[in-house]
Amino acid sequence: MSPTTLYAARAAAIPHGGVAGVIMALTLAVGLGILATHPVIRAWERKLGLSLLAASGVPFLLLGGLFGASGLGVLTEQVLHDLRPAFHLGLGWIGFVIGLRLDVRQLEKMPPTVSWVTAWHATVTALVTSAVCGATLWWLGAAPGDTMLRDVLVLAACAVTTSAVVVPNARSFAPLFEGVSRLDSAAALVALGAVSVVIRPDAAAVRWTLPPPAWALLLVGLGAVSGFLLWMALRQADDENEAVAFLVGGVALAAGSAGYLALAGAVVAALAGAMLANLPLPSHDRLLKGVEMVERPLLFVFLVLVGAAWKPWEGAGWVLAVAFFVSRVLGTSIAALLASRKDMDLPGRRTLIRALLPQGSTSVVIVAAAVGLYAGTEPIAAGWAVNAVLMGSVLTDLFCGVVLDTPAQGDT
Repeated sequence: MSPTTLYAARAAAIPHGGVAGVIMALTLAVGLGILATHPVIRAWERKLGLSLLAASGVPFLLLGGLFGASGLGVLTEQVLHDLRPAFHLGLGWIGFVIGLRLDVRQLEKMPPTVSWVTAWHATVTALVTSAVCGATLWWLGAAPGDTMLRDVLVLAACAVTTSAVVVPNARSFAPLFEGVSRLDSAAALVALGAVSVVIRPDAAAVRWTLPPPAWALLLVGLGAVSGFLLWMALRQADDENEAVAFLVGGVALAAGSAGYLALAGAVVAALAGAMLANLPLPSHDRLLKGVEMVERPLLFVFLVLVGAAWKPWEGAGWVLAVAFFVSRVLGTSIAALLASRKDMDLPGRRTLIRALLPQGSTSVVIVAAAVGLYAGTEPIAAGWAVNAVLMGSVLTDLFCGVVLDTPAQGDT
Protein backbone atom coordinates (compact mmCIF):
# COMPACT_ATOMS: atom_id res chain seq x y z
CA MET A 1 0.00 0.00 0.00
CA SER A 2 1.55 3.29 -1.03
CA PRO A 3 0.93 6.40 1.06
CA THR A 4 -1.64 8.90 -0.16
CA THR A 5 -0.71 12.25 -1.64
CA LEU A 6 -1.33 13.86 1.76
CA TYR A 7 1.98 12.47 3.04
CA ALA A 8 4.06 12.85 -0.11
CA ALA A 9 6.44 15.78 0.12
CA ARG A 10 6.95 16.06 -3.64
CA ALA A 11 3.80 14.59 -5.15
CA ALA A 12 2.73 15.58 -8.63
CA ALA A 13 -0.31 17.79 -8.90
CA ILE A 14 -3.63 16.02 -9.38
CA PRO A 15 -6.16 17.88 -11.54
CA HIS A 16 -9.66 18.39 -10.22
CA GLY A 17 -12.77 20.15 -11.33
CA GLY A 18 -12.50 23.18 -9.02
CA VAL A 19 -11.69 24.48 -5.58
CA ALA A 20 -15.20 24.05 -4.14
CA GLY A 21 -14.35 20.66 -2.62
CA VAL A 22 -11.19 22.01 -1.01
CA ILE A 23 -13.05 24.98 0.49
CA MET A 24 -15.88 22.76 1.75
CA ALA A 25 -13.53 20.26 3.34
CA LEU A 26 -11.32 22.88 4.95
CA THR A 27 -14.28 24.90 6.25
CA LEU A 28 -15.89 21.78 7.66
CA ALA A 29 -12.71 20.64 9.41
CA VAL A 30 -11.91 24.08 10.85
CA GLY A 31 -15.51 24.65 11.95
CA LEU A 32 -15.74 21.33 13.77
CA GLY A 33 -12.31 21.85 15.32
CA ILE A 34 -13.34 25.25 16.71
CA LEU A 35 -16.71 23.90 17.85
CA ALA A 36 -15.00 21.11 19.78
CA THR A 37 -13.08 23.67 21.83
CA HIS A 38 -16.21 25.48 23.03
CA PRO A 39 -16.62 25.30 26.85
CA VAL A 40 -20.18 23.97 26.51
CA ILE A 41 -19.03 21.10 24.28
CA ARG A 42 -16.16 20.26 26.64
CA ALA A 43 -18.55 20.32 29.61
CA TRP A 44 -20.80 17.81 27.84
CA GLU A 45 -17.73 15.66 27.10
CA ARG A 46 -16.99 15.42 30.81
CA LYS A 47 -20.65 14.86 31.73
CA LEU A 48 -21.06 12.02 29.22
CA GLY A 49 -17.67 10.49 30.06
CA LEU A 50 -16.22 11.25 26.61
CA SER A 51 -13.15 13.15 27.80
CA LEU A 52 -10.86 10.23 26.99
CA LEU A 53 -12.17 9.94 23.44
CA ALA A 54 -11.85 13.67 22.88
CA ALA A 55 -8.33 13.82 24.34
CA SER A 56 -7.04 11.06 22.06
CA GLY A 57 -8.77 12.56 19.01
CA VAL A 58 -10.52 9.33 17.96
CA PRO A 59 -13.80 11.06 16.93
CA PHE A 60 -11.94 13.31 14.48
CA LEU A 61 -9.96 10.42 13.05
CA LEU A 62 -13.19 8.55 12.43
CA LEU A 63 -14.82 11.70 11.06
CA GLY A 64 -11.95 12.07 8.61
CA GLY A 65 -12.41 8.45 7.59
CA LEU A 66 -16.13 9.10 7.03
CA PHE A 67 -15.47 12.04 4.73
CA GLY A 68 -12.47 10.42 3.02
CA ALA A 69 -12.32 8.55 -0.27
CA SER A 70 -13.35 5.33 1.50
CA GLY A 71 -16.48 7.00 2.90
CA LEU A 72 -18.53 9.85 1.49
CA GLY A 73 -15.75 10.96 -0.85
CA VAL A 74 -15.67 14.62 0.24
CA LEU A 75 -11.96 14.61 1.14
CA THR A 76 -10.73 12.91 -2.02
CA GLU A 77 -7.13 12.35 -3.12
CA GLN A 78 -7.33 15.59 -5.11
CA VAL A 79 -8.48 17.59 -2.10
CA LEU A 80 -5.87 16.01 0.17
CA HIS A 81 -3.19 16.89 -2.37
CA ASP A 82 -4.18 20.56 -2.19
CA LEU A 83 -4.24 20.45 1.61
CA ARG A 84 -0.68 19.12 1.94
CA PRO A 85 0.75 22.54 3.00
CA ALA A 86 -1.79 22.72 5.84
CA PHE A 87 -0.91 19.16 6.83
CA HIS A 88 2.82 19.86 7.08
CA LEU A 89 2.23 23.17 8.86
CA GLY A 90 0.03 21.29 11.33
CA LEU A 91 2.84 18.80 11.97
CA GLY A 92 5.24 21.63 12.71
CA TRP A 93 2.76 23.54 14.88
CA ILE A 94 1.92 20.55 17.08
CA GLY A 95 5.63 19.80 17.50
CA PHE A 96 6.21 23.46 18.38
CA VAL A 97 3.55 23.34 21.11
CA ILE A 98 5.12 20.20 22.60
CA GLY A 99 8.47 21.97 22.76
CA LEU A 100 6.95 25.16 24.15
CA ARG A 101 5.70 23.19 27.17
CA LEU A 102 9.24 22.08 28.05
CA ASP A 103 9.98 25.13 30.16
CA VAL A 104 12.69 24.10 32.63
CA ARG A 105 11.27 26.43 35.27
CA GLN A 106 7.89 24.75 35.05
CA LEU A 107 9.32 21.23 34.90
CA GLU A 108 11.22 21.87 38.15
CA LYS A 109 7.90 22.55 39.90
CA MET A 110 6.45 19.18 38.93
CA PRO A 111 6.24 16.34 41.48
CA PRO A 112 9.53 14.44 41.90
CA THR A 113 7.75 11.24 40.88
CA VAL A 114 7.28 12.51 37.31
CA SER A 115 10.79 11.61 36.15
CA TRP A 116 10.62 8.23 37.92
CA VAL A 117 7.32 7.20 36.33
CA THR A 118 8.29 8.61 32.93
CA ALA A 119 11.57 6.69 32.88
CA TRP A 120 9.89 3.37 33.67
CA HIS A 121 6.95 3.94 31.34
CA ALA A 122 8.96 5.14 28.33
CA THR A 123 11.67 2.50 28.67
CA VAL A 124 9.52 -0.56 29.35
CA THR A 125 6.76 0.34 26.89
CA ALA A 126 9.26 1.04 24.11
CA LEU A 127 11.11 -2.24 24.71
CA VAL A 128 7.94 -4.36 24.84
CA THR A 129 6.48 -2.67 21.75
CA SER A 130 9.74 -3.13 19.84
CA ALA A 131 9.81 -6.84 20.67
CA VAL A 132 6.13 -7.58 19.95
CA CYS A 133 5.76 -5.40 16.84
CA GLY A 134 9.15 -6.48 15.50
CA ALA A 135 8.13 -10.13 15.77
CA THR A 136 4.77 -9.32 14.15
CA LEU A 137 6.39 -7.51 11.23
CA TRP A 138 8.76 -10.44 10.70
CA TRP A 139 5.79 -12.84 10.80
CA LEU A 140 3.99 -10.66 8.24
CA GLY A 141 6.94 -10.97 5.89
CA ALA A 142 8.97 -7.82 6.53
CA ALA A 143 12.65 -8.39 5.77
CA PRO A 144 15.08 -7.73 8.65
CA GLY A 145 17.28 -4.69 8.10
CA ASP A 146 17.29 -0.92 8.38
CA THR A 147 13.74 -0.59 7.03
CA MET A 148 12.28 -2.97 9.57
CA LEU A 149 14.35 -1.39 12.36
CA ARG A 150 13.05 2.03 11.37
CA ASP A 151 9.44 0.82 11.44
CA VAL A 152 9.89 -0.81 14.85
CA LEU A 153 11.47 2.33 16.32
CA VAL A 154 8.67 4.53 14.97
CA LEU A 155 6.03 2.24 16.47
CA ALA A 156 7.90 2.21 19.79
CA ALA A 157 7.96 6.02 19.79
CA CYS A 158 4.21 6.10 19.11
CA ALA A 159 3.57 3.63 21.94
CA VAL A 160 5.35 5.83 24.48
CA THR A 161 2.95 8.78 24.19
CA THR A 162 0.15 9.19 26.73
CA SER A 163 -2.87 11.45 27.04
CA ALA A 164 -3.13 13.53 30.21
CA VAL A 165 -6.71 12.68 31.15
CA VAL A 166 -7.96 13.15 34.70
CA VAL A 167 -8.81 9.86 36.42
CA PRO A 168 -11.89 10.46 38.61
CA ASN A 169 -10.53 8.71 41.71
CA ALA A 170 -7.05 10.25 41.40
CA ARG A 171 -7.58 13.94 40.76
CA SER A 172 -4.86 14.84 43.26
CA PHE A 173 -2.34 13.13 40.97
CA ALA A 174 -3.30 15.22 37.92
CA PRO A 175 0.04 17.16 37.99
CA LEU A 176 1.90 13.83 37.91
CA PHE A 177 -0.04 12.58 34.88
CA GLU A 178 0.32 15.93 33.10
CA GLY A 179 4.08 15.92 33.66
CA VAL A 180 4.46 12.35 32.43
CA SER A 181 2.43 13.17 29.32
CA ARG A 182 4.68 16.14 28.49
CA LEU A 183 7.92 14.19 28.97
CA ASP A 184 6.61 11.16 27.10
CA SER A 185 5.75 13.32 24.10
CA ALA A 186 9.21 14.86 24.19
CA ALA A 187 10.82 11.41 24.41
CA ALA A 188 8.80 10.22 21.40
CA LEU A 189 9.95 13.20 19.34
CA VAL A 190 13.56 12.56 20.36
CA ALA A 191 13.18 8.98 19.08
CA LEU A 192 11.70 10.23 15.79
CA GLY A 193 14.57 12.70 15.42
CA ALA A 194 17.12 9.95 16.05
CA VAL A 195 15.50 7.75 13.40
CA SER A 196 15.48 10.60 10.86
CA VAL A 197 19.23 11.25 11.22
CA VAL A 198 20.44 7.63 11.43
CA ILE A 199 18.19 5.94 8.85
CA ARG A 200 18.00 8.39 5.97
CA PRO A 201 15.55 8.35 3.05
CA ASP A 202 16.78 7.33 -0.39
CA ALA A 203 19.75 9.41 -1.55
CA ALA A 204 17.71 10.67 -4.53
CA ALA A 205 15.21 12.34 -2.17
CA VAL A 206 17.82 14.09 0.00
CA ARG A 207 19.47 17.37 -0.95
CA TRP A 208 22.75 16.68 0.86
CA THR A 209 24.81 13.62 1.73
CA LEU A 210 26.18 13.77 5.27
CA PRO A 211 27.14 11.29 8.01
CA PRO A 212 24.60 10.75 10.85
CA PRO A 213 26.46 12.97 13.39
CA ALA A 214 26.37 15.85 10.92
CA TRP A 215 22.66 15.32 10.30
CA ALA A 216 22.06 15.32 14.07
CA LEU A 217 24.01 18.55 14.45
CA LEU A 218 22.06 20.07 11.57
CA LEU A 219 18.73 19.01 13.11
CA VAL A 220 19.56 20.51 16.50
CA GLY A 221 21.12 23.61 14.98
CA LEU A 222 18.17 24.24 12.70
CA GLY A 223 15.75 24.01 15.62
CA ALA A 224 17.90 26.23 17.85
CA VAL A 225 18.38 28.89 15.18
CA SER A 226 14.66 28.87 14.36
CA GLY A 227 13.81 29.31 18.04
CA PHE A 228 16.32 32.12 18.48
CA LEU A 229 15.09 33.99 15.39
CA LEU A 230 11.52 33.58 16.59
CA TRP A 231 12.48 34.93 20.01
CA MET A 232 14.13 37.97 18.42
CA ALA A 233 11.04 38.62 16.31
CA LEU A 234 8.60 38.25 19.21
CA ARG A 235 10.53 40.78 21.25
CA GLN A 236 9.77 43.33 18.54
CA ALA A 237 6.07 42.48 18.23
CA ASP A 238 3.81 45.45 18.96
CA ASP A 239 0.62 43.48 19.65
CA GLU A 240 -0.76 39.94 19.86
CA ASN A 241 -1.79 39.85 16.20
CA GLU A 242 1.75 40.59 15.11
CA ALA A 243 3.07 37.99 17.57
CA VAL A 244 0.76 35.33 16.09
CA ALA A 245 1.94 36.24 12.59
CA PHE A 246 5.56 35.84 13.72
CA LEU A 247 4.73 32.49 15.32
CA VAL A 248 3.04 31.08 12.22
CA GLY A 249 5.86 32.32 10.00
CA GLY A 250 8.55 30.95 12.33
CA VAL A 251 6.94 27.50 12.57
CA ALA A 252 6.41 27.40 8.80
CA LEU A 253 10.07 28.31 8.26
CA ALA A 254 11.29 25.63 10.68
CA ALA A 255 9.05 22.88 9.26
CA GLY A 256 9.70 23.89 5.66
CA SER A 257 13.48 23.98 6.12
CA ALA A 258 13.37 20.55 7.76
CA GLY A 259 11.25 19.17 4.92
CA TYR A 260 13.71 20.48 2.33
CA LEU A 261 16.50 18.54 4.04
CA ALA A 262 14.34 15.43 4.65
CA LEU A 263 14.43 15.92 8.41
CA ALA A 264 11.46 15.55 10.78
CA GLY A 265 9.72 18.94 10.72
CA ALA A 266 7.83 18.23 13.95
CA VAL A 267 11.13 17.63 15.76
CA VAL A 268 12.77 20.79 14.42
CA ALA A 269 9.70 22.83 15.40
CA ALA A 270 9.69 21.22 18.86
CA LEU A 271 13.32 22.23 19.35
CA ALA A 272 12.41 25.78 18.31
CA GLY A 273 9.55 25.77 20.82
CA ALA A 274 11.78 24.48 23.62
CA MET A 275 14.37 27.14 22.78
CA LEU A 276 11.73 29.85 22.88
CA ALA A 277 10.25 28.54 26.15
CA ASN A 278 13.57 28.79 27.98
CA LEU A 279 14.63 32.23 26.76
CA PRO A 280 13.51 35.30 28.72
CA LEU A 281 10.26 36.58 27.24
CA PRO A 282 8.03 38.84 29.37
CA SER A 283 4.82 37.66 27.71
CA HIS A 284 5.62 33.92 27.84
CA ASP A 285 2.54 32.91 29.84
CA ARG A 286 0.24 34.94 27.62
CA LEU A 287 1.96 33.53 24.55
CA LEU A 288 1.50 29.96 25.77
CA LYS A 289 -2.17 30.58 26.48
CA GLY A 290 -2.70 31.97 22.99
CA VAL A 291 -0.85 29.07 21.38
CA GLU A 292 -2.91 26.54 23.34
CA MET A 293 -6.13 28.20 22.15
CA VAL A 294 -5.05 27.56 18.56
CA GLU A 295 -3.57 24.13 19.26
CA ARG A 296 -6.75 22.14 19.87
CA PRO A 297 -8.65 23.25 16.71
CA LEU A 298 -5.52 22.80 14.60
CA LEU A 299 -4.89 19.35 16.09
CA PHE A 300 -8.45 18.28 15.29
CA VAL A 301 -8.15 19.56 11.70
CA PHE A 302 -4.89 17.64 11.40
CA LEU A 303 -6.56 14.47 12.69
CA VAL A 304 -9.43 14.87 10.20
CA LEU A 305 -6.90 15.00 7.35
CA VAL A 306 -5.02 11.96 8.65
CA GLY A 307 -8.31 10.09 9.06
CA ALA A 308 -9.29 10.97 5.50
CA ALA A 309 -5.99 9.56 4.21
CA TRP A 310 -6.45 6.40 6.27
CA LYS A 311 -6.75 3.16 4.27
CA PRO A 312 -8.04 0.61 6.80
CA TRP A 313 -8.66 -2.29 4.42
CA GLU A 314 -5.11 -3.69 4.66
CA GLY A 315 -5.45 -6.93 6.65
CA ALA A 316 -1.82 -6.86 7.75
CA GLY A 317 -2.41 -3.43 9.26
CA TRP A 318 -5.13 -4.88 11.50
CA VAL A 319 -2.81 -7.64 12.69
CA LEU A 320 -0.14 -5.06 13.49
CA ALA A 321 -2.78 -2.89 15.22
CA VAL A 322 -3.66 -5.72 17.61
CA ALA A 323 0.04 -6.36 18.30
CA PHE A 324 0.59 -2.64 18.92
CA PHE A 325 -2.38 -2.44 21.29
CA VAL A 326 -1.38 -5.58 23.23
CA SER A 327 2.22 -4.43 23.57
CA ARG A 328 1.11 -1.03 24.93
CA VAL A 329 -1.17 -2.64 27.52
CA LEU A 330 1.53 -5.13 28.53
CA GLY A 331 4.32 -2.55 28.61
CA THR A 332 2.29 -0.01 30.59
CA SER A 333 1.20 -2.66 33.09
CA ILE A 334 4.78 -3.83 33.68
CA ALA A 335 5.99 -0.23 33.97
CA ALA A 336 3.28 0.61 36.52
CA LEU A 337 4.20 -2.49 38.53
CA LEU A 338 7.90 -1.61 38.57
CA ALA A 339 7.32 2.08 39.30
CA SER A 340 4.98 1.36 42.22
CA ARG A 341 7.53 -0.91 43.92
CA LYS A 342 9.50 2.13 45.07
CA ASP A 343 8.17 3.80 48.22
CA MET A 344 6.95 7.01 46.56
CA ASP A 345 3.74 9.01 46.52
CA LEU A 346 1.98 7.21 43.67
CA PRO A 347 -1.58 6.05 43.07
CA GLY A 348 -2.43 2.35 43.08
CA ARG A 349 -1.28 0.22 40.17
CA ARG A 350 -4.71 -0.05 38.54
CA THR A 351 -5.17 3.72 38.71
CA LEU A 352 -1.65 4.32 37.41
CA ILE A 353 -2.26 1.98 34.45
CA ARG A 354 -5.60 3.70 33.78
CA ALA A 355 -3.84 7.08 33.67
CA LEU A 356 -0.84 6.03 31.55
CA LEU A 357 -2.57 3.78 29.04
CA PRO A 358 -4.66 6.28 26.99
CA GLN A 359 -2.75 6.87 23.77
CA GLY A 360 -1.83 10.49 23.19
CA SER A 361 -2.71 12.16 19.90
CA THR A 362 1.03 12.86 19.58
CA SER A 363 1.37 9.26 18.41
CA VAL A 364 -0.62 10.16 15.28
CA VAL A 365 1.74 13.09 14.71
CA ILE A 366 4.77 10.79 15.05
CA VAL A 367 3.56 8.17 12.58
CA ALA A 368 2.27 10.79 10.11
CA ALA A 369 5.60 12.64 10.25
CA ALA A 370 7.49 9.39 9.69
CA VAL A 371 5.34 8.36 6.73
CA GLY A 372 5.71 11.83 5.21
CA LEU A 373 9.47 11.75 5.78
CA TYR A 374 9.96 8.49 3.91
CA ALA A 375 7.13 8.87 1.37
CA GLY A 376 8.26 8.34 -2.20
CA THR A 377 11.18 6.16 -1.11
CA GLU A 378 10.05 3.27 1.08
CA PRO A 379 6.77 3.85 2.96
CA ILE A 380 6.70 2.84 6.61
CA ALA A 381 5.81 -0.88 6.72
CA ALA A 382 3.85 -0.38 3.49
CA GLY A 383 1.45 1.88 5.44
CA TRP A 384 0.62 -0.70 8.10
CA ALA A 385 1.99 1.48 10.90
CA VAL A 386 -0.64 4.16 10.25
CA ASN A 387 -3.41 1.61 10.67
CA ALA A 388 -1.70 0.17 13.76
CA VAL A 389 -1.51 3.55 15.51
CA LEU A 390 -5.01 4.70 14.55
CA MET A 391 -6.71 1.40 15.40
CA GLY A 392 -4.51 1.07 18.49
CA SER A 393 -5.95 4.35 19.73
CA VAL A 394 -9.51 3.10 19.22
CA LEU A 395 -8.80 -0.26 20.91
CA THR A 396 -7.12 1.50 23.84
CA ASP A 397 -10.11 3.77 24.40
CA LEU A 398 -12.46 0.79 24.33
CA PHE A 399 -10.25 -1.15 26.72
CA CYS A 400 -10.05 1.75 29.18
CA GLY A 401 -13.79 2.34 29.07
CA VAL A 402 -14.91 -1.28 29.26
CA VAL A 403 -12.25 -2.95 31.43
CA LEU A 404 -10.35 -0.37 33.47
CA ASP A 405 -13.37 1.80 34.31
CA THR A 406 -15.18 -1.23 35.70
CA PRO A 407 -15.23 -1.09 39.53
CA ALA A 408 -12.69 -3.44 41.08
CA GLN A 409 -12.22 -4.88 44.54
CA GLY A 410 -9.65 -2.36 45.73
CA ASP A 411 -6.85 -0.72 43.81
CA THR A 412 -3.53 -2.49 44.22
